[in-house]
Amino acid sequence: MFIVLYTMCYRPFQNAYERKNQGEDITQKHLKGHLCREYHHTLLDYMGQFTDAYPDQKKFGWVWAIVLGHNSENGFPHADKDFHKYLIDHRKQLDNSFVFILGDHGLRFGNVRKTFVGALDVNNPMTAVSIPKELRKTTGMLDILKENAKKIQSHYDTRATMLDIMKYQSAKNFTETEPYQIPGEKGHSYIRKQPDVPRNCRNLPVPLEYCICQFNKTSVSNETETARNIGLAITDNVNGQISEGNFTNKCIKMEFEKTLELLQYQHKFKGATLYEVSVKMQEPSNAEFKGNVKILDGKILVLGMVERSNKYGKTADCIKSEYHRPYCYCKNQGNDGKKNTKKKSNQG
Repeated sequence: MFIVLYTMCYRPFQNAYERKNQGEDITQKHLKGHLCREYHHTLLDYMGQFTDAYPDQKKFGWVWAIVLGHNSENGFPHADKDFHKYLIDHRKQLDNSFVFILGDHGLRFGNVRKTFVGALDVNNPMTAVSIPKELRKTTGMLDILKENAKKIQSHYDTRATMLDIMKYQSAKNFTETEPYQIPGEKGHSYIRKQPDVPRNCRNLPVPLEYCICQFNKTSVSNETETARNIGLAITDNVNGQISEGNFTNKCIKMEFEKTLELLQYQHKFKGATLYEVSVKMQEPSNAEFKGNVKILDGKILVLGMVERSNKYGKTADCIKSEYHRPYCYCKNQGNDGKKNTKKKSNQG
């Protein structure tokens, strides 16, 4: 992890937005979009102040605006002019900066999620990088970056890139081009050449649910004993998450209803047969999950994280853990969730 001594922190803003009695009533109304301003306006104002501050020092700034596009693909367009204004107002400083624009995940639910692009985007949202204008002219960094953009990159590589910028390339005036394995890092900086090995999910530390390699898969029957057993394995995994989080007193035990879809990978991996599966739980949750499993010597093993694939809204409001909420349906649906799961919330 990065250890940063910060000079400006948006923790007070976060508290005012998320916690009761942490800000003036009018402030919270502004932040929640009830008046003339929205969440991102304050974020951009604060980021602008930081961008203008300390002009004689190197600095690292980070802003995370999640509200606009978290629940809908229609959230971003109306804010384009606001982000554009920030970029234009601070063009001078940003022309001399490395700028990363990225997301932590795409839309998890809805019709967009069901498309081919939506399925890729859910765990692999866009990452865009702008390098200082001077380095575009005086080094080959831009050409290297464009070449690396044609290959699979992960945020292990993004982390290595940021370390490279702050510690290694900066010490060499950004003239280094050869691959460098930063001690302790799993990724490789993409502002320099990367090792000449195939970059795919077999060679990189990328979990299967985050892999965008297009393996050939065949749809197989979802009504076989194998399909049922795979669905039960996913169900056990979901319940295991709730148990490990110590939420069994608040969340119901999910019961398997049916396997919705089963796709078999055409190629075996180290002797194992791999499947991508979608399953549905019984009422009252009606929860749907998607995951990957492998079968080896008759044993089923769930690979990586099981993903919630339909909205859960306020039905998990009895717990606060963002990691566990997708797996939870609250036993008490009185004040903590909705009784009618068919009436979906825009949350989750």
